[in-house]
Amino acid sequence: MRVYIREYKKLDLSNSIVSRDRDYDLKPAHNQIVDGCLLITEDGHVIESVSEWLTKSMVSNDRAGNTAKEYARSIGKFLDFIAKKEINNKRPKPVTSDDYLKLLIDSSKVNFHSIQTYLNIENHGASNQSKSLWNIALKSFFEECLCVDYLTEDDNPYKNGNLFNGNSYSLHHNGVSLDELMALMIVAKDERERCLFQFWYDSGLRVEEIPRVKRADILNALKSPTASRSLQDDDYAYIEANYYFLYVRGTKTRHRDAIKPRNTPISKTTLHRLTRYFNNPMLGYKKKVSHLAEEERPAFLNSHGDRLTKSTATQLVSRRFKEAKRLGLITGRNTLPTHKLRHGFSVSFLSSPDLYKDPVERIQALSRFLGHSSVETTRKHYEDIALEIQVKSNSGEELMRHDKMLDLYNKTKTSEIKKTKLKYINK
Repeated sequence: MRVYIREYKKLDLSNSIVSRDRDYDLKPAHNQIVDGCLLITEDGHVIESVSEWLTKSMVSNDRAGNTAKEYARSIGKFLDFIAKKEINNKRPKPVTSDDYLKLLIDSSKVNFHSIQTYLNIENHGASNQSKSLWNIALKSFFEECLCVDYLTEDDNPYKNGNLFNGNSYSLHHNGVSLDELMALMIVAKDERERCLFQFWYDSGLRVEEIPRVKRADILNALKSPTASRSLQDDDYAYIEANYYFLYVRGTKTRHRDAIKPRNTPISKTTLHRLTRYFNNPMLGYKKKVSHLAEEERPAFLNSHGDRLTKSTATQLVSRRFKEAKRLGLITGRNTLPTHKLRHGFSVSFLSSPDLYKDPVERIQALSRFLGHSSVETTRKHYEDIALEIQVKSNSGEELMRHDKMLDLYNKTKTSEIKKTKLKYINK
């Protein structure tokens, strides 16, 4: 975005295109004293809402030219951010002034959370002084322009005050990233462990819920109604499903008398990986569970072929984390508690543009899938991190969650794991 300012200066049209038109009388406009501010896209389109608002404030002496210039730059930077989001979400790039205005007044795309993400996550390395200026500029624009002509007070993201308070921002949950998940799978000893790590991240189960998962649950999930029918509106009902619902037996919490079961969406790739593991005679799963009834066969076993326990799962994550850290595949952590895998699922779910379009619905759905007793618990921990993976990735691209799982599988399946280890460990 580019900004042009004319502050109390004469208007010189002698070199303009219209000066060559003999039928156009320039005398009334020529040498007029003008104030003005233009915010222009790289394609040459004037952002009319911003330009007219700042020009009026200059004419009325509410803002000096330098202030208007900095406000225009600040708002232009935010418009570049929301334009990038549209592109990353495979939507058309905004081009005209009307395109940008439609984005600005669409509360599902520009709201309290998107501005918080912009100020605190997208620009986490910027100075507090810069963030404060950007926040003030956006607040003034919403309150003095957009809320006057286009938005109701309820739609104003600044209705409760400033969105930047000068405090440093950190992501307190620090969930497992895809790179860290890849590291765990690289140092895993066999396909049994790799299946467990991918399933854990892709399902968001608690550590005590993992031992309760049965082989039959995995097979039944592939037979269940596809999650795409339930997660999307009717226009998407006939698109091939990339997710299926997995039945989770749940766990008993402090304030609950009984275990509350639930369903959670898991990618098709992860379920198919598990079924290949179950059916591969070379991996020995069938032999180790042959003495159990079909409906009692656990999905996950320990290294001795017995049912995996909570304690064994916790120790396994700890051992593989230490190995990945020793090899330099994981940095910036001293420990890796198992609930960080659950946090990783939450970030991946919120970051996947194919799972609910409305951010409020996403949080409500995530609350159900995590088995939280209250949606407020989910909001407290996760509402501010819907774009964390996008920010941390090198490309900034928001991939679908099922695409991430497919890419992970292709790099860590039995036929490719040696090649992947060499690439990552020796890079």
